[in-house]
Amino acid sequence: GRPLRVATAVAVGIGPGSFTGLRVGMSLAKGLAFSLGIPIAGIPSLAAWLVAEPEAAAALARAGAQEVFMLLRGEEHPRVVARTALPERIGSARVVAPGELATAFELAGAVPPYGAARAVAQLGAERLAAEPAGDDLARLEPAYLRAPRGVPSVVAGGGS
Repeated sequence: GRPLRVATAVAVGIGPGSFTGLRVGMSLAKGLAFSLGIPIAGIPSLAAWLVAEPEAAAALARAGAQEVFMLLRGEEHPRVVARTALPERIGSARVVAPGELATAFELAGAVPPYGAARAVAQLGAERLAAEPAGDDLARLEPAYLRAPRGVPSVVAGGGS
């Protein structure tokens, strides 16, 4: 690999996803961008998963014990969908979802998001080519669709 000091930008998945995982990942990415003095681009995670899996009709991430965050190909924003509503929403279509979710929700047409990091980097490079300054470090936050269990409220985040 190359030394970190030669990095020219940072791209980070902003979710939706695990509250703690998003906070940790975002903190690391922002710390690298700040310390190296390079731009950062926050990329919606489910959109990146769809880039990684071009045959998938939707990207799904766990949103709770009986719900998923779902982004349909061609839509801009994910939604929360109950497990019981998934069959009518996706049928037997190929979807991209973590293996744990595919097993728990019996998603026969699911493939894991193996190319997610590459897709986040690709989408980040495309964003930074169009917007070289990237996102504002102070304002870039994870994209929460709702507050996690036990947290009364979370301000929905987003980049610039």
